[in-house]
Amino acid sequence: FIVKYRKEDLLEYLGEMKDMEIVAHVFGTETDTHLLIGTTPDRIVLGFRGTVSSKNVKSDLDYTMIDHPYADAMLQYGKKTHAKINPFAGMLGPIKVHKGFYEAYSSICLT
Repeated sequence: FIVKYRKEDLLEYLGEMKDMEIVAHVFGTETDTHLLIGTTPDRIVLGFRGTVSSKNVKSDLDYTMIDHPYADAMLQYGKKTHAKINPFAGMLGPIKVHKGFYEAYSSICLT
């Protein structure tokens, strides 16, 4: 789901970040994961809500480290780009991720 809020309501919540434009609030009901996407004149900001529900706790506690599904592609990209612009440059692998966080993130990805 993508939810749109009144800008005034979100700016009140964000406090001093008055130059931020909220683009979207994305959430997944399966994992109760919430993401705010915002922009400022010089950056994109992603903010995930913290743990507030039993579904979130389940994701937090599923801390098995799994291979990232796109690890090979990320490593190949890292070999082709400069380290200053790519956090994967110079990595040898394997790339592991927290299973619960990855599943929570995947539940809100737009395809």
